Amino acid sequence: MMFHTPRRNQGQMVEVSYASDDEGAGIFKRVLDRSDDEKTLFFLSWEDFYDLGNDASDFAPWNDEPDVPARAWKKVQPGQVTP
Repeated sequence: MMFHTPRRNQGQMVEVSYASDDEGAGIFKRVLDRSDDEKTLFFLSWEDFYDLGNDASDFAPWNDEPDVPARAWKKVQPGQVTP
């Protein structure tokens, strides 16, 4: 899985990146705090992404962040694949 960082998030102290999982279940959001190297992962299924009014072309994290409200993301606990 490859994470992409939108241009406006690159080089920031807290970097936010996105990736779609290799099995096609959904989207991961990675938040990396460079001050202490803490990584936090969040997950959103494709079904939930589409229910928010998006389509596949709306997921282009190399250009910009996906239009998803913060409350829609589910935190992934360490060792978990998806929530």
